[in-house]
Amino acid sequence: MKTSERLAKVSRLAVLVAVLLPVWAIVPATPAQDLQVELCDGRDEDRDGSVDEGCPRECIDARAAGPEQLINPADADAATGKDRSLTWDGNGYGATWSVLDGFDSQVMFRRLGPSGRPLGAPLPVSVMGPAESEPVIAWSPTGYGIAWSSEDFGLPRIFFAFVDATGALSVNPLQVSSPSQDGQRPSIAWDGEAFVLAWSWYNSRIHMRRVTPEGTLLDDESCITCDDPSGAGRVSLAIAGDLIGYAYSDGHGAIRYAESDLMGVPTGPALDIVVGNGAGLPSLVYGDGRFALAWFDRRKPGEEEIYVNRVSPGRVLLGPETLISSGQHYAHDPSITWTGEEYLLAWVGGDDPGYELYLDRLSPEGIPLGTTRSFPASSRPYSRGTLVWGGARPAFLREEDEFVAPRLLHLRLLDCCRDDDGDSVSWCDGDEDDGNPESYPDAAELCDGRDNDFDGQLDEGCAGSCEASAWVASSLSGTQESTTVSLATRAAAPRAFLAHVDETSPGIRLVLARGGPPWEHNPI
Repeated sequence: MKTSERLAKVSRLAVLVAVLLPVWAIVPATPAQDLQVELCDGRDEDRDGSVDEGCPRECIDARAAGPEQLINPADADAATGKDRSLTWDGNGYGATWSVLDGFDSQVMFRRLGPSGRPLGAPLPVSVMGPAESEPVIAWSPTGYGIAWSSEDFGLPRIFFAFVDATGALSVNPLQVSSPSQDGQRPSIAWDGEAFVLAWSWYNSRIHMRRVTPEGTLLDDESCITCDDPSGAGRVSLAIAGDLIGYAYSDGHGAIRYAESDLMGVPTGPALDIVVGNGAGLPSLVYGDGRFALAWFDRRKPGEEEIYVNRVSPGRVLLGPETLISSGQHYAHDPSITWTGEEYLLAWVGGDDPGYELYLDRLSPEGIPLGTTRSFPASSRPYSRGTLVWGGARPAFLREEDEFVAPRLLHLRLLDCCRDDDGDSVSWCDGDEDDGNPESYPDAAELCDGRDNDFDGQLDEGCAGSCEASAWVASSLSGTQESTTVSLATRAAAPRAFLAHVDETSPGIRLVLARGGPPWEHNPI
């Protein structure tokens, strides 16, 4: 065989090896296609009783990850970003919001990459109408379910649409609530088979209905709180296997909790969480065998505070309630999520004139962990926001000041600056090799071929030469040595690697040989 032909074979083989070996590193993660795939999202997709196994599940040191991302384009004629909701799909985010343009509004959707970068243009989900508002979103293994309230000079109604995993609208707006009944302030969750929608009816009742990703209504509309004369305002729901939990504010400034099965049949009377304190905006999440709910509270005159309590399935109040925010004039719009290990709670608060995002960690027992973190807005102050756990870090979708137009929508990503190698220096603090406890800024330099102290130099102070006998050329019978040899060292112990093309067997086979003291051929 001619030398040129042999080199061509080597080149083709090298390309093949280079393509195949790192496939795991270059192919992006894809969303789960069935319930057997566990996503890093604080939910139990595979229904084995454990959440996010194999995923990072703590956020000990949360910090802002770069500037906020603008989600909706600025439009001088529109007050954008009104009402908003966010979900994590295992590979990125889905965001929905309502655009107000003059006297009409419209529900929009946009996919976002794991870095928060918008993917494609915003997608109109609803028609432009007098009151297309209060959109909420949830992820299923095949796409995004979106629900919202729609009013056309009559009773507001609840609508649903489905956007597939590619960001295309596959189910056009479908009315879910009964034609003769009111529907406002919806909440949505995925139960493993269908989307569960709950909403309040004329500030007095909570109704529920399920709908599949294909747009099929599974059950009749059911009333969850028809036996509760105190009424119902905003509702937040969470799924625990075959049980649905509901946290809601009533007509007297109280927070209550109720449960139903997947058919919408209540399992018992509602439970009082807090009574008569001007409380509202409950946020409910399920994790570690219990529900946790957060709300804002006006029990102190002239102040708003954030509280948290927990309920076990069966409507058993675990308590005691925990005061989260303190010493701030304003604390509003709490949003709680479960990471698989702990709760994360975000809210908007502070003192006039500017409000910030605040974040707290809580143990499964509801005990605060560490100190409260605050994150100022990169543009106009925070108004309201939604927190989700994005696989390995939190994400917060927030509106700008609600009294100023245009009302833009931003995504704030937070980094969980973990110290994976236990050297007390996280990658956020400059540890570029957080898998090696001997490498961090200002570390002692070791003779290991690494830049342990990250000063741009390798093995300074180490012996820089290697006295050894000459290389002993070696080859295997029926093989052709390549013309390229690469040498690497580790801790002053050199190793040489030599590639061969084996032409004795059918096809072409790459043989890798290794040499080292005493410089004898050592095939791998």
